[in-house]
Amino acid sequence: MSIQETNRRKLSTRILRRLRISQTIRAFQFFLERIIRSLFGSKDRIFYDYRFEFADLHPFFWRYYEIPASKFCNRTNARILHFVHHPKVTDQRPFIIEPNDHPLAPACRVEPFENLARLEYVRDIYLQPNCKRILVESKGQEDLFRHYFPDPDITAKCEIIHLGTVPKLIDWPKKYDRIRNGNIRYLCLASDFDKKGVDVVLNAWCEYHTAENSDQLLLACPNIPEHYQRLLAGKGVKWIREAPLTMGQKSHLHSMSDVAIAPLHTDGGANVIEAFEYGLPVVTMRCQRSESQNGNKNCIVIDVPFYFYDAQHYGIQWRTFQEFFLILQESKRLGEFDGVKNEFVNQFRAFKNNPRQIYDLGIRSYEYAAGEFSLAVRNAKVARIYAEI
Repeated sequence: MSIQETNRRKLSTRILRRLRISQTIRAFQFFLERIIRSLFGSKDRIFYDYRFEFADLHPFFWRYYEIPASKFCNRTNARILHFVHHPKVTDQRPFIIEPNDHPLAPACRVEPFENLARLEYVRDIYLQPNCKRILVESKGQEDLFRHYFPDPDITAKCEIIHLGTVPKLIDWPKKYDRIRNGNIRYLCLASDFDKKGVDVVLNAWCEYHTAENSDQLLLACPNIPEHYQRLLAGKGVKWIREAPLTMGQKSHLHSMSDVAIAPLHTDGGANVIEAFEYGLPVVTMRCQRSESQNGNKNCIVIDVPFYFYDAQHYGIQWRTFQEFFLILQESKRLGEFDGVKNEFVNQFRAFKNNPRQIYDLGIRSYEYAAGEFSLAVRNAKVARIYAEI
């Protein structure tokens, strides 16, 4: 939820809320969307619930409206209801749930212990006869489903449907020439310093970068502590404090970069697969999505002692977000994440010694984006599910 929080912290958003204009704008958008759906909805009569009734989901999901599996209609006229996160209104019509980050997302609570306390409530939703399919976005999320809901009647409804990529045009010879010349550009897009574990990357970069090193780190993060900015002065870091970035800004940064760095402690998905679209290899940290993200051997996945959604700890060892970050802070103080930092350093050095690896991994990322992870493949699978229902 960090990108959503970044959006809420924008000055323009705060002003609109203070003036109570944002609700009026949202109501107008919802009204306009209803008209568009009424005029252009397809005969399939699918209602896809995302933007206006639950406006704080990740902006990545907007592409499912831009390039849909089916032209969506209004809820009143729909034969099938497709809900992201949780079903808000159900009746006798069949529905699909796409729980996004976590199997307990339909609990609609913030803190881990609250979600865990509503496990039976969520199970009842998944067991409803009208719940025809559960769209699971990764192998790791499927494993979490089996942990929380081993019921065969629920797992039989699960199907892995990856988030959809749209590959961009890439000048591969130009990209390879830049890499071969030894000037490697790393890109790290992080909507929050603490949640995304940016400190681990910066500590590694400080150790890796020397006066003779021409590599660059483009870091887009809105809340970088000042002492890190002083510590890394003259070490090839370009600070980008504007947030959230526009799609044009993100496209420009991806196009001028060679490797994407995607650290995380709580969760991460969109930044990784957006990097695939630009043919970038990704260095990331273990999470529920990382096994599937590395399905084409296109990522470097660094293991971590723990992360937020680890099933044996979530809602148990850390009952709240605050408890998680206190435990994380203490773990770092004790040196338990030093190995993670060292792995980043080792990978920076490995790319420096063998820049061809960047190119080869980037090709694999792009193949993944054009194949199994593509929006075209996702839409075909979703359309097939609609037809089956």
